[in-house]
Amino acid sequence: MLLKLRPFLRILFYILIASVGTWLSCHDFTQPFPTKHEIPYLLTTAAEAEQLPLTALPDYLLTETTPFHAVAAHFVQFFGIVHGTAYSTRSYRLFSITLAVLFFCLIPALGLKRRGGLFETAVAPLWVALFTFVSPAFIDFGCSFVPFSFQTFLFLSLLVAIRAYVQWPGYYSAIVIGLLIPVALIADFTSLWIILLLIPSICLGVGWRRLLLYWHTGHIVTMLSLTLILFFLGIFLGINAPIVLPCFDSYISILLNHWKIRLLWFGLGGFGVLAWIVVTIRIFFEPNRRWEKVIAFLFPTALIASFAFPSGSILTVSLVFLSAILVAFLLSEIRVLWLRTLIGCVTLLVLGFGTVQLSLHRRTNTLALSEQIATLHALTGRFPYSSQAQSTAAILSSDPVAEGILIWLTRYTNLTPVSTTSSADVAFIDSRHPNANVHQTDPNPYTFSLLPNHHFELHLSTKRP
Repeated sequence: MLLKLRPFLRILFYILIASVGTWLSCHDFTQPFPTKHEIPYLLTTAAEAEQLPLTALPDYLLTETTPFHAVAAHFVQFFGIVHGTAYSTRSYRLFSITLAVLFFCLIPALGLKRRGGLFETAVAPLWVALFTFVSPAFIDFGCSFVPFSFQTFLFLSLLVAIRAYVQWPGYYSAIVIGLLIPVALIADFTSLWIILLLIPSICLGVGWRRLLLYWHTGHIVTMLSLTLILFFLGIFLGINAPIVLPCFDSYISILLNHWKIRLLWFGLGGFGVLAWIVVTIRIFFEPNRRWEKVIAFLFPTALIASFAFPSGSILTVSLVFLSAILVAFLLSEIRVLWLRTLIGCVTLLVLGFGTVQLSLHRRTNTLALSEQIATLHALTGRFPYSSQAQSTAAILSSDPVAEGILIWLTRYTNLTPVSTTSSADVAFIDSRHPNANVHQTDPNPYTFSLLPNHHFELHLSTKRP
């Protein structure tokens, strides 16, 4: 029966991958307005991809430059679509979508238990992909230009490399791990902390006696040598990500403010914690379940460690995939195919329903696509000074999100920002700003919205260059 199912499962998996690309293309992909999470990454990457001057941008709208921005900038320059002198927002989001599709393609490489892999049944990777696909975090960040897809791909690559060594313990597998670890560290330094958590999780999950069977000094020396050489080479070339250290001083405040988001948003709507409890209980009665032990130890330690970082970074992102694996472990224990399929589908429906509700709630904080396009076209045609190098612009707003959206939409012009509206050729005045009426310079300003119920006025100076 399993042999008959394998071609069908392969077809289902390819359908899922195609669905990911299609769905992401329709889900916020075409919106020209960036979200509040995308703004700092878009502006920082545009500094390299479009030579956008960082000195003209506020520091609170930027993020520290990392290899993520450099790789994304080269990707955008190669595949991007130019509108005027700038790349479209979709060109940047295409980078995240590409990594998301590659991520799903890599999931089957985790393999079956009889070959040293993670899963008991051949259908388990499909369940992992489905649960990840409908998770709230993936729905929210899967196609956004944020490091989410980048970090999930790095984390899965680490797991696949370790799993490959289990099946083929030798110098080739050790070299692959030795190459992948420094690449992960150079790309995102917070990968160091997930690697440090993986080591004790593997030791506790596999057991010392069994580790001695795999231990080969030559393999370890080869892996460590490659890791150190490539990592310090990246530092020497200046392409490494900045060092990120835990923030233990604010640990309690981050824990109190973000525990719901970590457990529900990134923990598969709470299913990850429930699955972890059941899997942890089972491994005490069946100690031979080594991969279950590894994931069961890694999940809570990654969750606890994530509160030492305000954004959580790759530690928080890894919870999405670990939760999906834990749920797939439980489904694999159900031997009856129709019952396993029924329970899996019900879980997907419950999780999907909650995710859709969260997504709809988030959409209430953004303008409709038609309004965004209309605003963009209106702004494009209302800059009489856009071709003048000496033209100046001023933004009067106390909302950093609205200010970031406005800067992103007008970055294709040659307008140079100034600090006061009185000396500006173009002024964008937020209606919510307390001094909005004082700085009006145009008796007939153009009014537009960047956020729901949040209006801006475009004032053109009577002084013409």
